[in-house]
Amino acid sequence: MHNYSFRIVKGNEYRHCRHRDTMFRRHCVVAEVLKTTDWVLFIDADIGIVNPTRLIEEFIDTRYDLTFYDRFCSWEVAMGSYIVKNTHFSRNFLLNFANFETHLPDSFHGSDNGAIHVRHTYWKHCYLNREEKRTFATQFGINPPALMTYSSMKLASDQYLDHNETSRKCASYGR
Repeated sequence: MHNYSFRIVKGNEYRHCRHRDTMFRRHCVVAEVLKTTDWVLFIDADIGIVNPTRLIEEFIDTRYDLTFYDRFCSWEVAMGSYIVKNTHFSRNFLLNFANFETHLPDSFHGSDNGAIHVRHTYWKHCYLNREEKRTFATQFGINPPALMTYSSMKLASDQYLDHNETSRKCASYGR
């Protein structure tokens, strides 16, 4: 339908993408696949087509190199599906993000879905104070410290993304 190329990619075909966590390895693989095409719509195995009459091009905003979406239930940017343009910025973003797995703690971190929010705060030194953590936890009734930190980092990365170079290269939809 619509004459799109569909490709199922096996991560082990890309020998230099040797990440321990397959959730990070897949972004390295996408960066490699991207070298062979203008755009990639990356979709996870649990993503379904709801309306097959819609074209992928309807969701491409050429002003952005990467387009992510926010989950409707938690407002986090989800890494299981995104649209990415073949640019130097995009390939480097995906490779650097895949390599970010080495900076994660041994405790709960949400794998790539959690790391995308922490990545911006870690690399750009965007810090967060305790008051923001309490405000978020109170608003949503969340108490576990790991989840509070994860959620607070998401808020901080959202605030930071509104004012930096990456926000001009990446879009986030869904709110």
